[in-house]
Amino acid sequence: MGQPSSTQARIFRILIAIVIFGALGIGVFLLLLKSWTTMRDDEQGHAQIEIARILEEMEDSQPYLVENAAGEVLANRQLESDDAAPVQALCLVVWNPNRERWVQINYPYWFVRLKMRSELSVTLLHAMAKEDWSHLLVDIHISDLERRGPGLILHEKRPDGREILVWNLGFSRKSEN
Repeated sequence: MGQPSSTQARIFRILIAIVIFGALGIGVFLLLLKSWTTMRDDEQGHAQIEIARILEEMEDSQPYLVENAAGEVLANRQLESDDAAPVQALCLVVWNPNRERWVQINYPYWFVRLKMRSELSVTLLHAMAKEDWSHLLVDIHISDLERRGPGLILHEKRPDGREILVWNLGFSRKSEN
């Protein structure tokens, strides 16, 4: 074998650059994901107090997604408004008393828009937390959630004690002096 041609060397350098930038991209993504996620072991009493505090601090605690008697998840479109207040994050809390584990994820909306494009399956997050895959047919777009504005998206208490909260977090209001 002879010396690699300049074309082969150029292709090799391009491949190395792609691998380096790919590894950096994955590293940044994992770092961001870690900074948006809180996991902790917790006692049920503390978790219930924290969930009550979150619900109390919400601007609107009427759920956007509701489950009907047949077990279908439906969107309450009456809560949507074209002039809804802007939202900064889509938040998810799952409390599992069997594992005494609290997980909270706050995804900034720029990330939600980037990753989910036009359609967001909040019910996928819900199904993952419930470990129930039978109700994934809700047609919700990111724009629908933004028209919902700050407030509760979903609150579910499972018979086994697990509790799931999904909400839109609004921007903090600055106090006026």
